[in-house]
Amino acid sequence: MIKFYVQRKLDKVRLLFRLHRYEKAEKLLSSILEEFPEILEEQELWALKGVALYKQGRLQAAAEFLQEVVAKNPQSTELNLCLAACLADAGDYEGAKRASLCVQGTKSMAEAHAAMRAALHLASADLHSFFGAYDSAIGDFNQLQELSAPSLRTELEFARTCIEAKRFKDAALFLKKLIEKHPTSIAGHTLLGLALFSEGKTSSAKDAWKKTLEYNPHAKDARVFLDILSVADR
Repeated sequence: MIKFYVQRKLDKVRLLFRLHRYEKAEKLLSSILEEFPEILEEQELWALKGVALYKQGRLQAAAEFLQEVVAKNPQSTELNLCLAACLADAGDYEGAKRASLCVQGTKSMAEAHAAMRAALHLASADLHSFFGAYDSAIGDFNQLQELSAPSLRTELEFARTCIEAKRFKDAALFLKKLIEKHPTSIAGHTLLGLALFSEGKTSSAKDAWKKTLEYNPHAKDARVFLDILSVADR
């Protein structure tokens, strides 16, 4: 009963995030966090409150909350970078410097700050995607790509978000470019097949999934998709 009650409230938070009503979302999350801290902690939704505060421009409050989060997860590079970005934007450069010590290989403060901002956009994109605000997530991914060269993981997440947002053509074009850079990416070929199939290009989708199996004969998703199409063709 408690989980159902919390889920109903989280559904409302999801709606508020889609509407960019971050203040109301943050207040509702605070009330849930206070009443059921163990449930939120399990789902790692505490980070959402920090992002909601940041989106409101409440940089100091976001930094203070993220400091609590980082204290529980001191090894999290992403959280430390998000904290550093908040502290830097709030004017606490010494605090930002301490928080950014986890950034490896940076050669200048400009590079470190770019890494912080990229981490913040990545966290925001992940949260927007989790809450179904796909257009906002895609916007975060686009800003992320302007700040730094995205990792393969980030590019795959962007493609998944495009597919979830039903932007199948965009996803297919993006994945084709991704595969040019990473020709053996199992996830890349699998997602390309899904995007093409969703566009109605069944033959091309089959080719993409067959390519997946060439690189990994045990790829379950591609095998399942091809088996389903095989049954449908009979």
